[in-house]
Amino acid sequence: MVHLIDELKVIPGVMGACICHPHEGVQASNLPAIFKVERLETIGRQLIKMISAGRMSLDGLSDLILRFEESMVVARELKGGGVVFALCDGSCHRQILQMPLSLVADGYAGVVASLDKASPAASPIMEPGPAATAETNVSVDELIEGLQGVLAPLVGPMAGMIVEDSAETWESDGRSVTRINALVDLICQEIGDDEKADAFRQSAEHFIADLKKG
Repeated sequence: MVHLIDELKVIPGVMGACICHPHEGVQASNLPAIFKVERLETIGRQLIKMISAGRMSLDGLSDLILRFEESMVVARELKGGGVVFALCDGSCHRQILQMPLSLVADGYAGVVASLDKASPAASPIMEPGPAATAETNVSVDELIEGLQGVLAPLVGPMAGMIVEDSAETWESDGRSVTRINALVDLICQEIGDDEKADAFRQSAEHFIADLKKG
């Protein structure tokens, strides 16, 4: 995917660009080697969060510009929740970046569509293993996805980011459906609003109970 961002780097004032996905990490970068992958992934995730948070107030928001004393970050949301961002010095004019960013977004959407067509359909048969238990016969991934669906009506587009961050912390102590209540607790802490957290907890309890019945 590096070819998608090559045109951005030739623009005067642009140090380089990066495409980052919240789950797959850095997918392409032509930034100097001083920008380590771990740092770029952190920047990408934060930009995705900012765009998602901004959309709660500004419907249709897809671009973000962060200005610093001598530099600037210009970011645009991509299909599938990813983001492309360019690091620029003070001489760069953001208007020049609009068309190249649009081309990157269109090209990325085409790549994603091609990969989706080439990927075989997922098997409906669940493989046995630590990600599922006989009690619920539901995988951890399905539980996490379900909790995101429960949270979405309460916080909107931020649901994905909140659940993802909480799941990363939760999984460090063990990835098992038997610990799903611990994940619910972490999500409630991330919500940052007592009323919404209580509403989420109640809905999550009903969701988990229904799964166990099924």
